[in-house]
Amino acid sequence: MIRQIAPKIGTLRTRNDHSGDTLVTIRATRCTSCHASISPQEDSVKLRCPSCGEFTIWRCESCRRFSNRYTCPNCGFEGP
Repeated sequence: MIRQIAPKIGTLRTRNDHSGDTLVTIRATRCTSCHASISPQEDSVKLRCPSCGEFTIWRCESCRRFSNRYTCPNCGFEGP
């Protein structure tokens, strides 16, 4: 079940601890502009950097609505 939910809310990482139990870590997806966590119910968008195409840019609903600027950390491209 966690493997089905994780791609909608963030990055899934699993590892085994010293007792052999599997530990699951889910890292929340964050908006590239304001760095807020993005909810799966939110009207967000995920896109590749228009300049380099190597970095995934996430925009939350609020930053999209107000056209807040974002910067690609890979190439420095700035977008609306």
